Amino acid sequence: MQGLLQACCEDVESDILALTADANDRLDTCGDDTFDALNDLAGLTKPDDELIEVFTQALRGDYLQQRADGEVELVPTGIVIPVLPENCDADSQAALDDLKLADISLGDCLSFKKWLEGKLAEACSGCEDDLTESIDDNWIIL
Repeated sequence: MQGLLQACCEDVESDILALTADANDRLDTCGDDTFDALNDLAGLTKPDDELIEVFTQALRGDYLQQRADGEVELVPTGIVIPVLPENCDADSQAALDDLKLADISLGDCLSFKKWLEGKLAEACSGCEDDLTESIDDNWIIL
């Protein structure tokens, strides 16, 4: 019976490790995409005299506050956390804990990226309006 439990735990742990690796790959991609969105937004809205780190921290603070206020919904990761059989060893539990942490981190990253993309769309919309107004004001010159 103990051997059957051990085999079951090893199978589940193997699945957990694969899910964690996939989540971490997705987290790396999300981090890159978020960095790009931050740079684009900084190019459009960051005051020239403000450090990028200060600008980024302020945006992150705004996002976290809006999330705490329930104004930002977490983007689901699609990860289904498996149930670990009772009496599995500490390694299996640690693998499950790592997966749960990766799921939380990925959900936060996806949500922050989506929030930034909304801010970027707002900033681009403002730029489009300014450009249209400038063209309208100077159409005779063209």
